[in-house]
Amino acid sequence: MSASPNPDPARRRAELAKIHIGAAQLLAGEEEYRDMLEAVAGKRSAGALDAAGRRKVLDHLKACGATFAPPKRPARARPEAEAAGLIAKVDALCINHPSGRKSREWAEAILRQMTKHPHRTPLEWAAPGQLHRLVQAIEVDVRRKKRGQHATA
Repeated sequence: MSASPNPDPARRRAELAKIHIGAAQLLAGEEEYRDMLEAVAGKRSAGALDAAGRRKVLDHLKACGATFAPPKRPARARPEAEAAGLIAKVDALCINHPSGRKSREWAEAILRQMTKHPHRTPLEWAAPGQLHRLVQAIEVDVRRKKRGQHATA
């Protein structure tokens, strides 16, 4: 019973991936990549390398300037579902406004006043907190208009 040549397949895959990443950063083409493998580890294929050969190639690539940093995490995205729900609520409040249908531009003008932004502020660019305050402002306006309609009736 012989020992397995690759006791940790996950580590092997990770090392092969790093070799390919480093080669892509530093080498111009396939032939140059194969020549480097042969010069450093004696093989023309990274898949044929044993653990020591992969380590040699990785050390060589690092010495030549390859970087193997983990991928950067993207900035935390705005909660799209919450923002979409608030925009839908703003649209509904504008359509069903007691003093007649209001346009989306009307709501955007309120948002622009609230944020003190000098240019047009599309609802899609607003943060969820800003949209929440906009919904509250429109709801206050709706209550005022409804109160005014009942007083005159």
